[in-house]
Amino acid sequence: MTRETLDKLRGMGMGMVFGPEYDVLANTLEASRKASADNAKIRNIEYKPDVQKKDEFQYFKVKVSLSNDYYLGSVELEIDGRTFIATQKSKTFEQNAFYANVFVDFSSIVRVEENFTITARLKDILGIVSDTKTKTLMVVSGGSVIDLSEATNTPKLKNIKSEADFTFDDISEVWEDASNEKVQSIVDELNQSYTVEGKTKKLYEIFELDTDLRRCHFFAQAFVESGAGLKGAFEGESLNYTVEKLKSGYPYSAFLKDPYKTKAESIGRKETYSKIKKKKIVTQKADQKAIANIAYADENRAKGYKLGNTEDGDGWKFRGRGLLQITGRSNYNDIQKIIDKKLPSSGIDLSSGKDLFTAKEAVFAGLGDWVFRNIANSADKGSKKENVDEITKLINKSTKSYDYRSETFERLKKIFNIY
Repeated sequence: MTRETLDKLRGMGMGMVFGPEYDVLANTLEASRKASADNAKIRNIEYKPDVQKKDEFQYFKVKVSLSNDYYLGSVELEIDGRTFIATQKSKTFEQNAFYANVFVDFSSIVRVEENFTITARLKDILGIVSDTKTKTLMVVSGGSVIDLSEATNTPKLKNIKSEADFTFDDISEVWEDASNEKVQSIVDELNQSYTVEGKTKKLYEIFELDTDLRRCHFFAQAFVESGAGLKGAFEGESLNYTVEKLKSGYPYSAFLKDPYKTKAESIGRKETYSKIKKKKIVTQKADQKAIANIAYADENRAKGYKLGNTEDGDGWKFRGRGLLQITGRSNYNDIQKIIDKKLPSSGIDLSSGKDLFTAKEAVFAGLGDWVFRNIANSADKGSKKENVDEITKLINKSTKSYDYRSETFERLKKIFNIY
C-alpha cells in the first residue's frame, strides 16, 4: 500500500498503522478494492416517478443495478450536476441493487422537450471510481420519459406523436352517459382521413390533437363544456335557468337590472315543491331562446365580452355548441376561417349558424376552437392544475368550474396514459 493510500485511510479516521499490521491491512484493503473494481459493474439505471407523491412528476426514484452481489464501496448519482448518494438496502431489496429517492423539484432539472442525464459512479472503499454509466432521458408532453441512451438521434417533440386512432372504449369512458351512437359518431369523425397537400392525414393530426397530453386536456374541457351525455355538443348549451338564477346575474349580468330583471319573471323557469310527489314540479318552462337572445346580444354585454351578435336572434342562432361550446357570431366566423385554412375541402359551414349540430360539425367546431386559441401550446406545458387552469381561462375565463375541469382532467389521465 502506498503512502497516498495511507493518507486516505488516515482521512477516513483509521489512524496510523505500523509494522506487520500495516502490511496485513494494506493487503486486505487492496484485495477488497481490486475485487470491487474488477467484478462490480453497473448493469442498469432505472428511473420512475415517486408514486407516493401526489404530483408524480415532482419527485422521482433512481435504482442502480450491479452485475454481481458483492460490492465494497458506494454508488454516487449525478443528475445534471447535482450529486446524490444511492444506498444499498439488502434487507428489503436484492443485494445487487442500490436505490436513491431523489427529492428534487423536477422542473428545476428539466422542462418538457429537454434532455437530462443520470450518471452513476461506483466508488470503491478508497473512493476510487471503478465504473461509470450514464442514462440520457428526454421528458415530453404528458410527463412521459423517453430513454435516449441508445438513440442515435435526439427526437424532437414534433416527432413524438400519438399515432393511435381514437377508440370507442376511450371516448365512452370520457362520456359514460352518452349513447353508443353519439360516442361512435365522435370517434368516426376524429379518425376520418383527409388529403392535405397531397398527403393523407387523420383529422386529429390536422388539428393538433396528436399527443396523449393534448388529448387529455382537450377532452377534460370538452366533457365539462358538452355535458356528461354530449347533449351540448349536438343540441347546444342548456339555458334552462330559473327566475332566481337569472336575477342573480350569473352567468348573465344583463338580468341584474331592468328591463331584463323584470323580463326574467316571464322567461325563467319556475318550480314548486309537491309534497305529494315529494319532488319539484315545473310550473313555467324556461324560454331558452329568449334568454339566449338577451344574454348574448352585444348591446347587453360589457366591453371585452362582446360576441359579434348584432342582429336580432343572433344569441340563439350562435349559442354555445360543439365539443368546446363555441359561442357568438364572431367566434363562429373566426373558427370557420381556421377550418377553411386547415382543411379547405371540409364541407363545413359554421358561419351561418344552425339549430342543431351533426357529429361532424360538433367535432370540427371543437377542433377549430382548439387551434384558434392555440391551446395545444398551453397543453404541452404539463399536467398540473395550473396547466389545466390556463386552458380553462382560454376557453371560458369567467366560469366557476375551474376545479371541476381539473378533477375531470385527473379522471381522464388513465384513459390517455398520463402518468
